Amino acid sequence: MVNSRALDMVAISCCARAPACVEVMMRLSSAACDVIFMDGQMSELDGYETTRRIRAKAVADIDPNVWIVGLTASASDGAREECLNAGMNDFLSKPIRTDEIHAVLERFIAVKA
Repeated sequence: MVNSRALDMVAISCCARAPACVEVMMRLSSAACDVIFMDGQMSELDGYETTRRIRAKAVADIDPNVWIVGLTASASDGAREECLNAGMNDFLSKPIRTDEIHAVLERFIAVKA
């Protein structure tokens, strides 16, 4: 388990809720980020395809190794597998609880340490 003091040093910033992953990619290309919480179902380009493009280095200025957490309305094993198969590092089902975000960030810190 990661020391909770490490989480105190994590700064979280968020762009305004974007209606489509295309807009998110445009916003992310101008800002460095360590973790992306990616909704699987968005208009135009869904989170799964967006993740595939980030991993394939098809999105300029976004680190292809950025930690991506998939967000879905389903808690099924199939939804989790879909996120992981798309290249996401972790998975949360909605509605999301604070303790779940804390656990995801602990896993991220443990891997990056």
